[in-house]
Order: sequence, then structure tokens, then C-alpha cells
Amino acid sequence: MFTVKDNQPVFDPMAEDELIDSLIVSLMVHGRVDPDEIPDHLNTRGGFWGDQLGVPVGSKLWTLEREARTDEVLEKAETYAMQALQWLGEKSSLEVKTSFHQEKMKLEVQTNEISIRLDDAKANA
Repeated sequence: MFTVKDNQPVFDPMAEDELIDSLIVSLMVHGRVDPDEIPDHLNTRGGFWGDQLGVPVGSKLWTLEREARTDEVLEKAETYAMQALQWLGEKSSLEVKTSFHQEKMKLEVQTNEISIRLDDAKANA
């Protein structure tokens, strides 16, 4: 469904690259959070309906939407991305980098098979 063009994810219903789709879904779907992790401005724990099938999907990146642009937030974003991509396993090298660019969070993911970059206007990757 997604492909990468000019280092940007692009929706393409004819694309067959399942790894790219899986990476983007893992990062962009709102993962369920514990009650003590719910941001003050929200009243939901998030989550994906498919979690009920026994395999949690998604990341906690969405909880960073209104956070201040700090190094601590960048560290959280890296941690949340790594947690969301744990399914890749130890056989795949995984590197996540975060930064702010013009008040937006930039998240870069590099595996031994693919590299993607997500720029987000709301800093929730």
C-alpha cells in the first residue's frame, strides 16, 4: 500500500512491498497506552481494534502530539519507535533517529533492508 519515493512514504494501492507497509503501520497506528501514560489533554488509551486478536499493533508516538520540543521528547520518540518495531527481531539491524526541523519532528528508521523517513506536522511520527 505504501512505497517510498524521494525518501517519503507515498500511498500506492498497487505497491507490494509488505515491509514498508508494516513499518509505517507499526509507527503510525495509535498503540494502546497504560492509564498513567495518557496525556493530560486526552481521555483515551488509544489502541487498535486488532489488538484484541492478541498481537498489539502501533506505537505510542501519538501521545507526543502536544509535547514541548525537547531532547527528552526526542528520546521518548526513539524509544516508542523501537518498541513498535520490536517485531523485526534481533536478526534485523534497526536504527532510529529523531530530530526537530522547523518545529516538526522528523523520524528516520533504518533497517538492514530499508530506510524510511517520516516528517510529521504534529510530532507524533
